[in-house]
This record gives sequence, structure tokens and C-alpha cells, in this order.
Amino acid sequence: MADNLYIGSSIAISVPCTIDGIALDSGDVQSAKITFKRPDKTTGEWTAAVVGDALEYETLESDINQSGIWVLQPEVTFISGATIPGSSGSMIIKPRFV
Repeated sequence: MADNLYIGSSIAISVPCTIDGIALDSGDVQSAKITFKRPDKTTGEWTAAVVGDALEYETLESDINQSGIWVLQPEVTFISGATIPGSSGSMIIKPRFV
């Protein structure tokens, strides 16, 4: 991700996601998502793609709508039905000048 992230930006998000240090096998994954908590504490999720040992999502301009600290957490559901959340991370979004 870029050093400066702004409201309304399209951002390529890549969240590391391994199990005991081993990369995911995308053939075993039924679905993947990145859940998030905005600065105002509202939550949501984005459907993600498994790419190597990370979940990836490219935000739309309308996705990033608040400045402040966003908390991100990957979550994978396997074909077996097991759902495993990953470790949380954060990104700081800055206000955009008008």
C-alpha cells in the first residue's frame, strides 16, 4: 500500500494470511473476505482473492469514505466448512483537500 492514503482513493489492499506460517492453498478455499472497522466503529466486509499468502482487494473510490484508523482482518472459509480469521492490521486514511 502507498504511504499516503486518502478518502475516495482506490487502494490495492493486501493482507497477509497464513496458517502456522504456511501459505494458503487457494484450491482448499471456498471463500475469502477482508472484514473492516471504520473510524466511526461501523463494520463491513469486502470479498477478497487469495493470492499467494495474502488476501487481496482493490477498493472502489466509494469504499474509503472516512478519515482515521481503519482496522482490517482477513477471514477464510475452507471447503471443509471451517472458517478461520487472521490477525488484524490497520491503515490510516487522511482527509482529502477539496
